[in-house]
Amino acid sequence: MRVSNTVLLCFLATPYLTFLCNGLQYTEYVEVEYNENGEGVAYPEKEEGISYPEYPTYPEYPDYQEYPDYPEETTRRPCASSTAKPTTTKPAPTTTKPAPTTTTAAPTTTTAAPTTTKTTPKPTTTNPPAPTTTTVKPCEKTAKSDIMEVLDASSSIGETNWGHQTKFAADITQAFKIGPNDIQFGCLIFNNETTKIFDLKTFSDKTSLYNKIRSIAYPTNQGTFTYRALRKIREEGLFSPFYGGRPGASKIVIVMTDGQSSDKAKTISEAELLKKSGVTIIAVGIGSEVDTTELKAIATDPNKVFSAENFTLLDVIKKELVNFTCEQTGRS
Repeated sequence: MRVSNTVLLCFLATPYLTFLCNGLQYTEYVEVEYNENGEGVAYPEKEEGISYPEYPTYPEYPDYQEYPDYPEETTRRPCASSTAKPTTTKPAPTTTKPAPTTTTAAPTTTTAAPTTTKTTPKPTTTNPPAPTTTTVKPCEKTAKSDIMEVLDASSSIGETNWGHQTKFAADITQAFKIGPNDIQFGCLIFNNETTKIFDLKTFSDKTSLYNKIRSIAYPTNQGTFTYRALRKIREEGLFSPFYGGRPGASKIVIVMTDGQSSDKAKTISEAELLKKSGVTIIAVGIGSEVDTTELKAIATDPNKVFSAENFTLLDVIKKELVNFTCEQTGRS
């Protein structure tokens, strides 16, 4: 048997050179097949001219048998296994929810104590009669008359009472036949100054006249300078033809106030001068603050003074005032 030099050298060398010998030795490649037991059988490469035994043959196995298709199962079956896996049943977590406490309140039966109603007689307060709409008989006289209404617009009147006063003044005009050949109305308001609202010749129909008086705004100025209004009528000649006054027509002034004038002496003096010029003055006092003596001095005579307890009761004296004014018409 021949041994190569390389192999001999490997036996003689130290174990540390073993890996070198393994790397340098010739490696022969062979074909390997596996038998039925899973053991590998190596067959060297065949050389020409050498007969080799035949490789062992293995029995042919029949083809796998095809199984029929089964319908899909709707219920999943457990796998058939000889060793069943132990089923570990985990206890479901027990969540203890407190039961809702339903508090049923016991029905409370309220027994009302018998109420003893003591009837205490209320003190009887005598209130002034509620204002009523007085039906005023129209003045049937056809004589010419020029009438100036003079309204108190001082700060003591107030917005509400101002509305009562303008309504009273407007209602009076509706009892007369209005026109250039019948009755004509003019209007002034006063406080610390005097303002002419319209002249005698301004309106010739009832509707326009009424609406104008009702629409007069409350000025809220202070002072009750009655004498300035009387002086304005006299000095400016508001009964003159320039402002619509007519010759031969009766001249009437209706003064309304809720208190004493700021200058009593001047008020009485101006009233006297106006009366001497042929003007009839009718004085209307409203409320408890008026000076009856002053009103009588302003009016042409004491029977031409009218009084109302408050502004809501002006309607009570309306009929009487209209009837009296109607009697004065036609007197020059």
